[in-house]
Amino acid sequence: MSGGSGSTRLAAVDQPSADDQRAADDQLTADDQRAADDQRAADDQLTVMPLHGQLLPTGHDNLYWAALTATGGRPPYRWSVSSGTLPKGLHLARATGVISGAPKVTGTYTFTVTVVDHRAAARPHSHHRATTEVSITIA
Repeated sequence: MSGGSGSTRLAAVDQPSADDQRAADDQLTADDQRAADDQRAADDQLTVMPLHGQLLPTGHDNLYWAALTATGGRPPYRWSVSSGTLPKGLHLARATGVISGAPKVTGTYTFTVTVVDHRAAARPHSHHRATTEVSITIA
């Protein structure tokens, strides 16, 4: 056998230090947390579906019923008329968002309805509140 002199070269490979690895893990964890928070915020965003104008007959015999709907946020919701007024004879149920009754006077009525989720009092952020303009014509 011939014996030769061989040489072995070792190359230095940069290995992250334990501190570098922890920092990278912390960054990844922070990024994951931000993404999860963004998703929760999107899920928590309270929106109200618009109630399109309705042509309503007047009179005691003509009952009206329409339900406003909200999505997102955290139920239970509370509904209110925040500007304008409902037509005489109609009312808004605070717990359900239902507008009902027997309209008494002809005309077009425009008003704003606000819905808040159960956290709105404790955290008055805009994503706990939504509004929609409603226009109802009674003929």
